[in-house]
Amino acid sequence: MKNNRKKVTFDWKYGLYANIYFLAFVPMLLFFKNSISLALAISIILILFLLMFFHLFEKKHDAYKSKNRDYFKSAYITCSVFFAVGELILIFNYQTSQNLLLLFIYGIFWVFIRDGFSSEKL
Repeated sequence: MKNNRKKVTFDWKYGLYANIYFLAFVPMLLFFKNSISLALAISIILILFLLMFFHLFEKKHDAYKSKNRDYFKSAYITCSVFFAVGELILIFNYQTSQNLLLLFIYGIFWVFIRDGFSSEKL
């Protein structure tokens, strides 16, 4: 009898690929601390450019389409719980603009880990 269980591996390339939109916003927050609206405007332009690029990239690489991925269930649930609890703690301790950056980076970290524990559908 054939065993259909997949080996759990961490696919950092897909984790990075799936979260590059969010990672594009972090440098904007660092460079434009005093002007969140300018950071948001530049990030929207960058994200639109990335959407066009990823549309062309996904035409050649089916493995990077989110509908062609299977998530490791226990890693998905664990990361989602840590994400939610940590975000709530950081939101209720919001005091400075540095906390906003910390909140954003914390969220990106757990979403990156969650997406990294995905694999191609068989």
